[in-house]
Amino acid sequence: MTVLPRLLVFFSVLAIFAIFSDTHSAFAQSAEEVDIKDEQAMKDFVKRAKDRFKEIGALSFRKEAKRDDGPWKSGDKDLYLIYTDGKLALIHAGDQEAEDRNLEVVDNFRTLVNKLTQEGREEDCIMYNDHEGVADRYACAVKVQENNPISGIQVERILVGGLHHEKLPQENFDDLVGSGYVPDTEASDVVDAETLKSFVKSAVEGFKSNFNAGPGFLTRFRPVFRREDGPWREGDIYIFIMRDNNEVIFNANDPGLEDTSLSITDINNCNVGEEIIRVVRNEDRQCPELGLLPEDSQGFVEYRWDNPDDPYDDDLRFKEGGRMDLSPGITPKLAYVETFTAPLAGEVIVGAGVYPQNMTGQEQGNDGCAVSGDGSSLKNTAFSLFLIGFLVFAAILLRNRLREKNSA
Repeated sequence: MTVLPRLLVFFSVLAIFAIFSDTHSAFAQSAEEVDIKDEQAMKDFVKRAKDRFKEIGALSFRKEAKRDDGPWKSGDKDLYLIYTDGKLALIHAGDQEAEDRNLEVVDNFRTLVNKLTQEGREEDCIMYNDHEGVADRYACAVKVQENNPISGIQVERILVGGLHHEKLPQENFDDLVGSGYVPDTEASDVVDAETLKSFVKSAVEGFKSNFNAGPGFLTRFRPVFRREDGPWREGDIYIFIMRDNNEVIFNANDPGLEDTSLSITDINNCNVGEEIIRVVRNEDRQCPELGLLPEDSQGFVEYRWDNPDDPYDDDLRFKEGGRMDLSPGITPKLAYVETFTAPLAGEVIVGAGVYPQNMTGQEQGNDGCAVSGDGSSLKNTAFSLFLIGFLVFAAILLRNRLREKNSA
C-alpha cells in the first residue's frame, strides 16, 4: 500500500472516531445522563441549557425543552424557565400544567431563587430532599439575558434544572390574573354566529383592558382561560391564539397543540391554518363551503374538525396513520377569528369555534336548514336508508311466503 492510501485510511479512522466521540459526548450531556446527586454535573447541565437558550431563542427552546426525546427532559431531571421575580414558570418541561403558575409555593424553588437574586449571584445550587424521598439531590439555577424580538428590550430570566416538586395545587379562580374581568359574552352564551363573534371580541377586549399586555402578556392570561369554572371555557367552546405563520401559541382545550403548526388539512382538503390567515387578511377563501357562514361572513371560518362529543366523527386517516398534518375529525365547525396587536408580543390571531349541534337552527346555514354534509346527518341518512331497505326486504319476504302458502 502506498503512502497516500494509508494516509486516507488513517484520516478516515480519525474522522469516524471523532464522529462517534462527539455523538457520545452529546448523549452524555443530555438530562438522562446527568447525576442528580452531583452538584457540578447539575451546574454543567444548566449552563449547557443557557448556551442553547441563547443560541436558538425562547420560542425554539420552549419547543425543544418539552420533547420527550430531547436533551432537557428525563424523568425527574426537568428544566424550566421562570421570571426572576420568582413567580411565573414560562417553560416547564416536566409538567405543562405548571406553566404560567406561581412557583413560590414550592419551598425549594423559593430558596434557590432567593439565593440567586438576593445575593446577586449569576448561578447557584441547593441540596434538598424531594417529595418522593430522594435525598441529597441538587437543583441549580443560572441567570440568562433575553432580547424581546418585538420590542428589542432585554429582560433577565432564570433557568432552573433538577428541581423535582409535587404537582401544584389548583389556585382559587378569584386569585388568577384576569379573573376580575367579566366578559359581555361568556362561553356558555355561545349558541350562534353572533354570540360566537361577541365571545371572541370579549376576549380581545379583556386583553386590552385587563390583562396588562406587557412582558408577561402571552402567559399571564392562560390559567384563567383554561379553567372550566370560569367564563371562558364551556364544553367545546374555548379560546385559541395563533400567529400568522400557523404557529399555535395557546389552546385552552388542549395544551399539547401549543407550539405546533395549525397547517392542518381536513377531509375536504381545506388547510385550516391557512384559511384562518386568509380570512383575517380579508383574502379570497379557498376552502369548500359547509353552509355555516352567516350573511356577514367577515372573520368567520368553516372547516371540519374532531367533535369530542361525537365518538364516530374521527378522520380514519388521522386515527390510523398518526399524521399530525391532518384534521382529527370530520364534523363541520364554525370559527370566528380576529387579530390583536399586543405590546412586546406583536400581532396575534384570537379565535374560538362552535359545532353545529350547539347552534340555533337559524345559524346552521344561511337558509336556516340543517347543515349539508354534517357528519351526524350523514350517519342519520345512512341509518334511514338501512331501515328502509330492511322494511322493503321484510315486505318482499312476507309476500313470497304468503304466495307459497296460498299455492299450497
